[in-house]
Amino acid sequence: MLSTKKTMLVALAMSTTLLAAACGRGDSGGSDGTAATVPGFDGKTISLGVLHVTSGPAASSFAPIGAGAKTYVDALNARGGIAGKYPVKLVTRDTAYDPSKTAQAYEATKRDVTTYALVTGTSTTDAVMPQANKDDILIFSASADGKFFHQSHAISIAMPAQSQFLNGAEYLIKRDGKDQKLCSVATEGPRFETATAVVDYAEETLGISTGPSLAVQPGVKPTTQVQQLKKAGCDMVMMSTAQIPEAPDLLTAANEQDFEPTWIANAGSWGPFLNNGPLYDYTTKHMVIITEGLPWGADSPGMKQLTDDQKKYAPDATPSVGFLWGYNQLAAVEAVLTKAAEDGDFSRAGILKASESLTSLDLATYYPRSWGAPADRGQHEQYCVLVPSKSGPGGTKEVACDQKVIPEVLSFPYPEGD
Repeated sequence: MLSTKKTMLVALAMSTTLLAAACGRGDSGGSDGTAATVPGFDGKTISLGVLHVTSGPAASSFAPIGAGAKTYVDALNARGGIAGKYPVKLVTRDTAYDPSKTAQAYEATKRDVTTYALVTGTSTTDAVMPQANKDDILIFSASADGKFFHQSHAISIAMPAQSQFLNGAEYLIKRDGKDQKLCSVATEGPRFETATAVVDYAEETLGISTGPSLAVQPGVKPTTQVQQLKKAGCDMVMMSTAQIPEAPDLLTAANEQDFEPTWIANAGSWGPFLNNGPLYDYTTKHMVIITEGLPWGADSPGMKQLTDDQKKYAPDATPSVGFLWGYNQLAAVEAVLTKAAEDGDFSRAGILKASESLTSLDLATYYPRSWGAPADRGQHEQYCVLVPSKSGPGGTKEVACDQKVIPEVLSFPYPEGD
């Protein structure tokens, strides 16, 4: 038999081991089927991180995304929350669209949230992804860059920008003929690198005639770049810039120089500025906007629910493609967390597992896409073409929806992921 002293030591060691295990996995779930408590979930409320741009020059560009996200959360909580019983709380920090501030905001909040439901912007998402991978935290990114397409710790509901631009070029070739030259202009940095790769792919794979790919700098008038594009005879120009100030500066310079290609913009380049002032007459004639979902006011059950929620919870919000993005993004968050609730596991590993177990993302107003493990995730296979419109719902007018994405676009070589 063990001595009393040895028995006490064994018991102490066993209790220490059990305590350590309990701390690692959170408290055990209740007998009523509730999920175990973990960082960001106290057994009743789920806390979600939001790293959003609410100050600085880019704030107005991102405001509609934030409004759409909050509207969805308000409506979700009115229904009882995730799985009808777990209300959601947003833990929000301003990033000012500054990568260093974003990284600081992440570090300050990561112990208080289950996942990050909204990180707005490409450079800001880049700033947190390395640490999120180490921390095993899932990031829902409001970035359309295809670099996040196959990332294990990132979800972007947007059609990758590369596909949006290629879809726009392919649509215009069908509409206006094959003898058109495709060029691009983008903010220097990752956007420029992406745009250049898309132009190269369009030439090599789609057989489209191409011209220069040029970079612009924030705060520097793009007069020279517009002159180069005009001299090169560009018929189609992909525009990958921030809404403020690069996009209006670029379009204003083109209007002043009577340069009239068809500008191909993705949803992230659309902004209310397109429907105000002297740019409107120019853009409504010389721009197409490619989106991964239905336009505001479309006849669908999801759109009806969205507009009902907007009128009830955000009556002062401006309807826009950005609002649609934020609303649909939180719908994706609900889909993942609902699966985690079914599994009774809101831990970081549990949420990642839930995100990979979904076979599709069928959101409120976006075209569906296949889902699963990072390597298996598919693209949207349809898209919409819009133009700026003062009178259209959400500031746009539908030109052609339910357009089929061709196989060559679906085959664009996105990074394989981590």
